[in-house]
Amino acid sequence: MAAEQSVKKKMKDLNHYFCICNPGLETLAQNELRLLRIQGVPEVGGLAFSGTDRDVVQANLCLRTASRILQRIALFPVAGFDGFEKQCRRIKWGRFLTPSVPIDVRVTCESSRLYHEKAVQERLLHWLNEDCAVRPGEEGESSQRIYVRIVKNRCTISIDTSGDHLHRRGYRLQTAKAPLRENLAAAMVLASGWARNRPPLYDPFCGSGTILIEAALIAKRIVPGLVTERTYAFQSWPDASKYVELVTELREHWKGQIRAESQPLFFGSDRDAGAIQAAQENARRAGLTIEWQQCSFSDVSYLPDSFVLCNPPYGQRIGEDLRNLYAALGGLARSRPDLTIAWLSSDPRWQRATAMAWQKRLGFSNGGLAVQLLRNG
Repeated sequence: MAAEQSVKKKMKDLNHYFCICNPGLETLAQNELRLLRIQGVPEVGGLAFSGTDRDVVQANLCLRTASRILQRIALFPVAGFDGFEKQCRRIKWGRFLTPSVPIDVRVTCESSRLYHEKAVQERLLHWLNEDCAVRPGEEGESSQRIYVRIVKNRCTISIDTSGDHLHRRGYRLQTAKAPLRENLAAAMVLASGWARNRPPLYDPFCGSGTILIEAALIAKRIVPGLVTERTYAFQSWPDASKYVELVTELREHWKGQIRAESQPLFFGSDRDAGAIQAAQENARRAGLTIEWQQCSFSDVSYLPDSFVLCNPPYGQRIGEDLRNLYAALGGLARSRPDLTIAWLSSDPRWQRATAMAWQKRLGFSNGGLAVQLLRNG
């Protein structure tokens, strides 16, 4: 009987969360959660999981491929505004909202009687302002996000636990043109098959260095929440003290997991001098040692035994023809079968230009473009 009551208490203490990630990254995020001993269940747009306060802090600190972690605070059927407001009044908003922190309500309605997203947003904002003394945030102001999703007359209300987007690790103050988000770069590394006991990692189109920096962080076992002392949304909640204690405790734990031994060799090149300068500054802020060189891909005459992982130019500008560049990439793969090459492809034309057969390792969206991570075997 005592054991049964203990189990029931533990289940009651669990909260329901949702890990948002880019479509295509669900399996990678699920694997990351599993390493934290959290079971994630794939859903549209990410992964649902149940856990404790400690689990949500761990997820925010440690997940490399996630975008945000939401806490689901209400789920109910809804057919009209009266019922919607009645259910909203039952939510214990005082657990999450502080009058000094403005709110940002995001609404999605699909196939439901309540279909006017702006009207739902305005109704909830008005009620929260009257009952909880919170106001809408102004443009550019740091706010507590609230997500309302109404699909087929079922409403899910979630509160953001992350605050700033999780891909913003804090090291990338300098960026090159069309930078790859940090969580997408981490996904490339994790899906590529490269591991720290493999040959040195080389990026010949390194830009601001994001791929190599994320790979080095993975190799040294530095979780994203250790790169800078960023704060999370739950640290501004009324009961923030318990979260602050958990963040401090877990940061100390993960600092103890950092590999002290020398890291594998990472080196990158780019034809743009500004990109190389940005990469150097970003790596320095992340506390990493990476070799950088300014040169174009055509000038790469010799490569030691290495694993090539890169995000070549997409050729989005009108009239831009990159067939010669991709032909050179294919030529490198054929002439150097000892090299493993993985690259991000945005256009079947460039795949054909390589005159090579490639394995698809991952597919996701980058800046609205569907891309694939391809590898030679």
